[in-house]
Amino acid sequence: MNIISYASPSTTFLPDPASGKTLAVLAPHAGRNLMLETAARCSLNGPVHVLDGGNHFNAYLVARAVRRHTENMDAMLQRINLARAFTCYQMESLLAAAALLARQRSTPSPATLVLDLLATFYDENVQLAERQRLLRLCQRYFKVLSGYGTLLISLRPAQHDRPDQQMLLDDMLAFVDDIWQAEILTAPAIPRLF
Repeated sequence: MNIISYASPSTTFLPDPASGKTLAVLAPHAGRNLMLETAARCSLNGPVHVLDGGNHFNAYLVARAVRRHTENMDAMLQRINLARAFTCYQMESLLAAAALLARQRSTPSPATLVLDLLATFYDENVQLAERQRLLRLCQRYFKVLSGYGTLLISLRPAQHDRPDQQMLLDDMLAFVDDIWQAEILTAPAIPRLF
């Protein structure tokens, strides 16, 4: 597992994954700030499709990140297409539509960022077998999307007392080609004078 250590999202960036590979970020809060910075940087190169499963997308933070790199902020922000999913069924539907669109394009597909994918699958109101079935469908769509462009998925760790969450997370970690575990650096302790 590759490990990214960062103090703030503006100091270290994720490398662009090669087409045909699925890259996952495993981090507390699903690496929200790191993913928003990545969305901003990807918009500098072309269109970006963001699928938000954990309601993490903050346009203000993305605009600030874009502004650090270019003065043409409005044009870069217009390249970002955002869709939010609040259930695992909606996430599966959004990914199915994105995969279909990727197949139909004659031009290269935009970068696809999936923010906090498993947030919608951690819903215990849906039977575990159904969540696993939907996740397998999503994995099919990921294979399609990765074949047409950059695909980056963020995940957050499972809660310790939820074995169903751990099973879903393990399934995703086994599926992806490369895993980046983000660790937030903590400030060194200040020595006490007295």
